[in-house]
Amino acid sequence: MYNIHMQFYISRNVIGTKKHLCVTDGEYSWTNNIPDNAWQLGDNLTIKSIHGLFKLYNREVQGFDQVPEYKFFRDLGMKPHEVQWSSVLTKERYSDIMTSIINAVQSSLEFSKSDPYINTYLKSKESLMMLERAFVNSRLLGSKLATSVGTQHSNLQTFKPCADGFAKPVMYDQFSTATGRLIVRGGPQILTLSKDHRDIIASRWCEDGVIAYVDFVSLEPRVALMRLGIDPGKDVYEFVNGECFDGELTRAKAKISTLGALYGMSVRTFGGKSGGNRQKLKEVKSLFQVDDLSSELHGEWEDTGKIMNMFGRRIKPNEGAKHILVNSWLQSTAVDVAMVGFNNLIKDLQFSTSALPLFYIHDACVFDLKKQDIEKFCEIVENGTTITGLGKFPLTTDIIGESSEP
Repeated sequence: MYNIHMQFYISRNVIGTKKHLCVTDGEYSWTNNIPDNAWQLGDNLTIKSIHGLFKLYNREVQGFDQVPEYKFFRDLGMKPHEVQWSSVLTKERYSDIMTSIINAVQSSLEFSKSDPYINTYLKSKESLMMLERAFVNSRLLGSKLATSVGTQHSNLQTFKPCADGFAKPVMYDQFSTATGRLIVRGGPQILTLSKDHRDIIASRWCEDGVIAYVDFVSLEPRVALMRLGIDPGKDVYEFVNGECFDGELTRAKAKISTLGALYGMSVRTFGGKSGGNRQKLKEVKSLFQVDDLSSELHGEWEDTGKIMNMFGRRIKPNEGAKHILVNSWLQSTAVDVAMVGFNNLIKDLQFSTSALPLFYIHDACVFDLKKQDIEKFCEIVENGTTITGLGKFPLTTDIIGESSEP
């Protein structure tokens, strides 16, 4: 039955046993330790968490925490792994649930072996695992909390440092949006924190360190061009301005024209915001081959109810309107470009500098580094990051002023 070599572990935290279960090509054994690089079910914070595959492939798995008997133990303050399920349930029910869990893991791993997206997913997961806790200027945070209200007050509270001066770890969710765009599930709410409040993030090296923001440049329209083998240079919008408007637009209007053509702006709105006409809208869409992309995606969606981004991630948009499909494809592909790109960049930076990644803010990454490494840091970032199958993406650096000691 198992003609493909397969090994995985199910943590004792999942099945309520003293040891972890190791499954190797259908054979079972018990162990006290799970290797760091092994596929496992039980620790969601590891790169090869099988729970992540369940999410990725939208699989529902019944575990022991879902049996009716668990309510009794939960009311006693016990967690699923604290219950010896083999003694609580009948032998038949225990065996059925164990078989269901093992089969779900096996089928997910088998599917992953032919999934074109799996390597990109693992790189993205690794990027999240690279993040360090952020040091917080507690005095400045206290001052801002005293004057803030509503949502921003709530956001600021999530940055309250622990006893060591560091905020809690940020916990991102890769699966709650159709395109894989990150949301914060726990810890500091960096994605919704006002830019005016970001100065609460301080360097762990105090006056000897700085905070730096690294951004991809015009990521989504750049992806749309680079998929066609077109390198627009440093400024996508000036490139479009030159190609379609003879350089006559301001950069702001060129940006509106570009995004409007990509995301389905009407001719009337396009004309009002950019000054262009139907023909100019057609030219911009032709440059990006928007109609070809939308037709291809719409065919995919009609056949399967899903589309795939450039890396093979399956996306299930809420509706099949062509501009929605293009938007979803671009956003999802850009998410993966950012996560893979930051993965490469962080490894380069950590090899040569003290830089530590703290947060992702969609197309940006926040770093903490020593001042003595600023020049080398900027040099590495200036080189950009290369994504296989697309090309080199430029990055920008914003070094925030000297961090004061909290």
